Amino acid sequence: MSSRNRSVSIPTRCGSSPRPLFSTRLTRSWRSGATPCSCTARRSRSAATRPAMLAQEKAHEQFRLPGRALLGRRRRGRRGAGVPQDPRRDRDGAAGQRFAGLEPGAPRHRFRQGQRHAGHLLQYGLDYRYARQGPDGLGRAQWLGGKTELPDARHEHRRGERARPCARQRQAHGGRPGARRPRHLPGERPGGRDHPGQGHGAAAGPPGGGWRTMSGQDALDTSRGPLSGVRILDIGTMIAAPLAGGILADQGAEVIKVETPGMGDLMRYVGASCKGVGGMYQNVNRGKRSLALNLKSEGGVEVLHRLVEQVDVIIHNFRPGVAERLHADYATLSAINPDLIYLSVTGFGHAGPMAKKAAYDNVVQAFAGVAMTQTDKRSGEPSQYQQLFADKLTANMASQAITAALFARERGAGGQYIQLAMVDAVASFLWTDKAGTAQFASAEASSGLQASAESRLLKFRNGYAQAAPVSDADFHGWCAAFDVDSSDPRVATIVDRAANNELVSAISEQIFARALELDVDETLAKLEAAGVPCARAYTLSELPDNEQMQANGLFVRSDHPVAGPMLEPSSPLKFSATPAGCGFPSPTLGQHSEEILRELGFDADDIASLREQAVIA
Repeated sequence: MSSRNRSVSIPTRCGSSPRPLFSTRLTRSWRSGATPCSCTARRSRSAATRPAMLAQEKAHEQFRLPGRALLGRRRRGRRGAGVPQDPRRDRDGAAGQRFAGLEPGAPRHRFRQGQRHAGHLLQYGLDYRYARQGPDGLGRAQWLGGKTELPDARHEHRRGERARPCARQRQAHGGRPGARRPRHLPGERPGGRDHPGQGHGAAAGPPGGGWRTMSGQDALDTSRGPLSGVRILDIGTMIAAPLAGGILADQGAEVIKVETPGMGDLMRYVGASCKGVGGMYQNVNRGKRSLALNLKSEGGVEVLHRLVEQVDVIIHNFRPGVAERLHADYATLSAINPDLIYLSVTGFGHAGPMAKKAAYDNVVQAFAGVAMTQTDKRSGEPSQYQQLFADKLTANMASQAITAALFARERGAGGQYIQLAMVDAVASFLWTDKAGTAQFASAEASSGLQASAESRLLKFRNGYAQAAPVSDADFHGWCAAFDVDSSDPRVATIVDRAANNELVSAISEQIFARALELDVDETLAKLEAAGVPCARAYTLSELPDNEQMQANGLFVRSDHPVAGPMLEPSSPLKFSATPAGCGFPSPTLGQHSEEILRELGFDADDIASLREQAVIA
């Protein structure tokens, strides 16, 4: 039968028969008000229901791809044929202590030097490794008999081999009911990424190896990052939501980026580019896999729902109402995966008269107060930040919110819905130092001393610099460096200066006038000798060659498989035990579509049919 006329089916989660992928009836039992099926319920199972679950799982096995773990919701204690029950189920008893290398009855909080922590052994005592089907036809989880040692953090495995657990366990931790363990071994990225800059398959990574710092050292990869094992689905566009996923990818999360077939994310075409690779797109989406999926098609919705069963987090920045039309709203997806962390970014909010308005960064800046807080004090003209400030700020807040929700879930809170409006993110960010007297209800409030951040750059005859003379010693040292008198008692202390703003402004004007005649480096040396915080103003392109920035190891170089040599910042966060990195290069549109679908259980004919019907690309 040709793939054009072939009926594509997806293994059902609740029965023994496959359900059609392109069925006209997309509704599920829980949409019509019925109780969610067992595969979508939380994993608090009684002994009475366990035999039925095992029978159901056996029925599902006929739809499993050869050599692949059973796909679907996580179930506790089911490890596959021939695999003993997880001793963690009895971690408070003798069996759990013996598994951890401790004598029964021994206190678990005390262990000899060099002995592995019991919790780590309980977490990683099993090697959940699923190789592709070999000559013997095996591909199930293998029990490593006698294994009592924590795998090395740089555990090596053959390319193409994947570390996939049979089920995401919800472990019982002391004081943390319902907490879950990561689904991958330490040192292994989901999907088998085991080298900095190396993607899924040889073609995905830079041909010359991974990222390298400006000093020539190997840059840190993300395989041991703090979020290693967390799976994120990014269905957003542009920057506000996708950059949040990019930040988490730098910290070790596996992120799948869903894009529209044909066009892809509009960010691919914005800003500087080389050989068709957008610099902004690369920075926002590095370390992600790309799935070109038509979410407006029935088949696309079905694939999305299958993905949601497998992930921890989903992020998007649709306007209110769009997610509902795509069957990607929180009510729908949380019924499929109750543990899902669902983050929705909007421009103006999720309710209210402006909720459904379109919003881009510059529009949000204007509405949320950026322009007016940047009013030039001499001309009176407001101005906005000449960068995507609102987008980037929102993304950073979103990534923090996701990690907080993941932590709460580990402590038993379950999944949850996170709403974040860009105007809220910007307004709350500005308020700290820009609210002024609006912070107080009293009419007696005064503006006080001008904050150092409001001061303008010092212009020298050969460059620009900035100084922050906040303390008393700094202020008088600042004046001395420019040979300006500061002996007036009305500026002796910060309290005096707060009460005499006009005099402080007059002294500042004298300093700015003197700076025009001076050399920037010589004056900075005087300021540094006086202990005044100061720095020269650099362009972004000058930073990678700066000695301090090289010591920080922020910037890395790599050979992009399409664009060639590339330079960009790695993660600015330096974790001592779980290092972050910068992942592999951003994907081409749909680069990993087939790979991801195979992981979901689709065979070659299924994928060909999906492609012919323009569901994927």
